[in-house]
Amino acid sequence: MKKSFILSVLVCLILSACVVPETVMQTATVEPTAAVTTQPSATPAGLSLMVLQGAEITSALLKQPVQLTEGEFVSDDANAPLTVELLPQTVVADLNGDGQTDVAALIAENGGGSGTFVYLEAFVATAEGFTQSDPVLIDDRPQIQSLTVTEGKITLKAVIHGENDPMSSPSLPVQETYSLVQGRLTLIGLSQTLAGTERRIDLELPTNGSQVDSSVAVKGSIPVSPFENNLRYRFYDQNGEILNEGPITVQAGDVGQPGSFDVSLTVPAGASGERIRLEIADISAKDGSPICLASVDLLVK
Repeated sequence: MKKSFILSVLVCLILSACVVPETVMQTATVEPTAAVTTQPSATPAGLSLMVLQGAEITSALLKQPVQLTEGEFVSDDANAPLTVELLPQTVVADLNGDGQTDVAALIAENGGGSGTFVYLEAFVATAEGFTQSDPVLIDDRPQIQSLTVTEGKITLKAVIHGENDPMSSPSLPVQETYSLVQGRLTLIGLSQTLAGTERRIDLELPTNGSQVDSSVAVKGSIPVSPFENNLRYRFYDQNGEILNEGPITVQAGDVGQPGSFDVSLTVPAGASGERIRLEIADISAKDGSPICLASVDLLVK
């Protein structure tokens, strides 16, 4: 009887030793993984800097096509020396509001002499590639400070040559703003520092994009009153054609002192429903060039 009891205990012990603990018996459950689709990062369609650096463009100096390689062209014709270089101050942005990227570029060209002429140009994306605007000469060997684009408007800050500057030493700080009008780069803003004073027009009214009807209130100030205390206003249509122009009288204490203006101008007849541009400018009595100017776009009701 004792032997039978002992044998039973031994059997129980052996069986219990063979049982695998529950934690070992459990198996990991792997949930099925949903398929992951990686979307390519959205990039605006249009022209890229890389494409332009290897593109064929038209030389402003020679008016003939040149092939850029890594943003540069060097002629191998000793009878027609030419170097063309895409400067680093280049901006990729939408310049005409069509949702595609374009390029605002500064291009330096040398035709074999001492002068290196810098041009501002716009390269506008098209279905076939791009179009190149007419070049705007900035200066011979200017000191470029910056090139920026805001809401399609290109602003250049640079030091260029004044009337009496030696070619090796430009000293005239300028800020120039351009917009594309019918594919042409058009100056819509200018200020420059003469004799230590910034010559500019601060336009308070109207604001850009304002709706106007038969007349528009024009109010602003200028740090140095113009010649004979007169500014010039111009209305342009959306194609850049002059609709009409005339003088604006500036109220100033004395010649060369700060002044202000507050007038009402008649909006050109026949412009209803159109976008027009109003430009206010201080014009040089010496050569008729603008000393400074400001402009705004308006919508005629």
